[in-house]
Amino acid sequence: LEAELTTTSPRTFLISAAIGFALTILSFVSDPVAWGITANSSLLTNVISVVQGSIENVFFFVLIVHTVQQVRLIVRIHRAATNVSLYESDSHHAFSRLTVRAAIGLVFPLYYYSFIVYLQIGRLGTMSAVDNSLIVFCFLISSVVFILPLNDMRRRLVQEKSRLIVESDRHIEMTTRELHQRVSARTYEKMDDLNKALASLVIEKDNLKKISTWPWEAET
Repeated sequence: LEAELTTTSPRTFLISAAIGFALTILSFVSDPVAWGITANSSLLTNVISVVQGSIENVFFFVLIVHTVQQVRLIVRIHRAATNVSLYESDSHHAFSRLTVRAAIGLVFPLYYYSFIVYLQIGRLGTMSAVDNSLIVFCFLISSVVFILPLNDMRRRLVQEKSRLIVESDRHIEMTTRELHQRVSARTYEKMDDLNKALASLVIEKDNLKKISTWPWEAET
């Protein structure tokens, strides 16, 4: 599982790279000016622009495909996980940092590109329809990457929390019933122990209610 999370197969890389390169060419053809290519541009400028754009888009698309693979694997791991305990927060949060890093990693190049363009020309540059579509797609993928992989674990944690609260309620009911029976029978021996048990159960239920079912740390 660790190997699957951290590597991309050569076949997947080549297919992703081919798609990324094709999108680069499509972007150049649809709006060459956005890439700094004009009728007066030298051959060297044109070649550098195409190579630079190809490298950026190819590796960016490989990153997207690899991230989607990670998301699918995380969902699979969460569904296969057994013995989910509400109290073992480290286990629930195991992938939260990965998903937030992946989400940031997908949008960072977009901000970086806009920042560089702004430094060069003093304003945000115009982009082709292809590039604008890719940017919207990346923002959507970024949001999905952050939320979707952990949704299954949240559902399981909600179910586990509900089960534990119901179980706690049953014990409170049993203890309260025993308390009533002793009061009715005027049997007051060891009532202090019964009161302590009831108070402990109430504390347990309050603590259960405070446990978050969101499978990421507060800092995340």
